[in-house]
Amino acid sequence: MSKASIIKSTTEKMQILGTYRPEFDDLIARYAEMVEKYSKFAKKVKGDDDISTESAAGTSKLSPMVRVVSDLRRDILIMEDKLLLTPREYYKVFPPTVEEKKNDRIKEILEQIKD
Repeated sequence: MSKASIIKSTTEKMQILGTYRPEFDDLIARYAEMVEKYSKFAKKVKGDDDISTESAAGTSKLSPMVRVVSDLRRDILIMEDKLLLTPREYYKVFPPTVEEKKNDRIKEILEQIKD
């Protein structure tokens, strides 16, 4: 995924959720850069069987590339929280109403009947 497509996709998701504001464009751009880097590094790590290396003390530690991917994954999740793209953070800001909760329960029941 390119940075531009990530920005477009993220902006569209935020617009659907009703959380997009033009003021967030810089944050969205930084988020897109991280996702792009994560995608690139994750591909390199995927083919690498050496997840850990031995330290000078003789203990095992994560290889530098795996550590970068792990740190990027954590940072991406933090950014997604800030952009309200995760359900947990979204519902903290916009808690569902009683009516929405009832509708969700009805949908669950209908799905179970459907199967």
